[in-house]
Amino acid sequence: MLQEQFIDASSLDHGEKVAIYGYGGKGLEFLEEIRSSDQDVQVAFFLDTFKTARHEGLAVRKFSDVPLDELK
Repeated sequence: MLQEQFIDASSLDHGEKVAIYGYGGKGLEFLEEIRSSDQDVQVAFFLDTFKTARHEGLAVRKFSDVPLDELK
């Protein structure tokens, strides 16, 4: 089941794969938090309501364009 969660990088499991919802300040801040942690977490892409783009090799995809099965 797709769940929206507000977490910090230290609560992610080692080796987990995640998508970050929001390509604004908080989303970018969370990306840096993940990258500076020792959790070996893989960020698959950003999800955003309005924007599509690329950021440091990561896709920014509209939430409405991503099939739900890809988010499980």
